[in-house]
Amino acid sequence: MARIYNELRNYQNIPRELVFDKTLSDRARFVYVFMACKPDGWDFFLEPMSKDIGYSVDTLRKYLNELVASGWLVKGEQSNEHGIFGAVEYTLKATKFTDTENFRYGKNTAQENIDNTSLPNTKETYNKEINKEEIKELKEKFTNFVSLYKKSGGKVRGVDTEFEEFTKRHKDWKSIVPYLEIALQRETKARNQAKANKKFFPEIKNLRTYLGKQRAWELYVTIGEDIKTDDYTPICDGALSWSDYLNCYVYVGMFYGHVSDGYTDENRPNGARIMLGNGGGFITWDSETKKWNKI
Repeated sequence: MARIYNELRNYQNIPRELVFDKTLSDRARFVYVFMACKPDGWDFFLEPMSKDIGYSVDTLRKYLNELVASGWLVKGEQSNEHGIFGAVEYTLKATKFTDTENFRYGKNTAQENIDNTSLPNTKETYNKEINKEEIKELKEKFTNFVSLYKKSGGKVRGVDTEFEEFTKRHKDWKSIVPYLEIALQRETKARNQAKANKKFFPEIKNLRTYLGKQRAWELYVTIGEDIKTDDYTPICDGALSWSDYLNCYVYVGMFYGHVSDGYTDENRPNGARIMLGNGGGFITWDSETKKWNKI
């Protein structure tokens, strides 16, 4: 994600200098005009913007690169809140900057090599030079996701093999990892609901396919969205099932204080609720005491 600051915010007239700038392609001019029509502080993503304009993501990135290199779009600093790197600030210039203009970085941005990762990407939210501790943290999240995927019935290879292939295939993997588990939970809920209503729903893919080029997780989550950590979607296998009213339930005689729901006592959301069969009421999870309480 990137955030743009628009010096044309009070009107939508287009600079004559840009119209007659022979160094720009027609498509780059059109991208500039499109962005000029957006409000100041507009947050944009590559994929939705490419659909609005009618270009592919790669084509749009090409012309954004052209605007940056020509001086009509200036890259600023990447925001950093609590150690997490977020939106890159871009400014749409009302006049083309020159080599003598002073910039925040103390150098001419137009002279820099433009890297694809510096442009606003749909999924890239972490600093390119993320440190080893953060990578370790991300791999732990990925490992938890793989474990949950296996419990859901998906075919999984070794964690190291899956992780290595996933990180090589997707340049934006750092921003994808935190969303994989919630995507799987939402897909699982949709699959369980379909089965409860006797409707068809595709069986879970093997993990290699799920994490492949088709980016299957994006059907259930938007990378960058503010996800709720209390979204409880248990894996219903074994003792757990779904009722006709889409309540996850366990038979009273099969509840002994522990429920295999695909979560650990550390990551199960507080207030998670499961129905007890045979009119036994409900049990809810207390994350402080690490116990199920009957209500």
